[in-house]
Amino acid sequence: MRKLLITAAVLFLAGMATTPAGSGVTNYPNPFTAGTETTKIRYTLGADTDVKITIYDLTGQVTWIMEIGAGDPGAEAGVNEVTWDGENGNGKTVDYGIYICVIDAGGTRQRRKIGVR
Repeated sequence: MRKLLITAAVLFLAGMATTPAGSGVTNYPNPFTAGTETTKIRYTLGADTDVKITIYDLTGQVTWIMEIGAGDPGAEAGVNEVTWDGENGNGKTVDYGIYICVIDAGGTRQRRKIGVR
């Protein structure tokens, strides 16, 4: 019996690329200084699909939401990148701390911690 070893494999599930460790979402810089810097959130899609990006604070309150229609920049097959400036939905700079970025696309969900200093 032969064993198949797969390292750093990328799985395409329902249009959203995920890695076995769930680290398909990255951002840089991390942490970043809200108000003077932005962070680029990067993720890969297996097909054009609707994307919803929600950033939560650690109390579970929604800080920021972006919805992108399939085929628009940020919702296309391949690598996508969206910029967050560290402002909440009211245009105010968020406090320092840890935020959770949740990307819903193609029936899958991925999370990423984002540090704000």
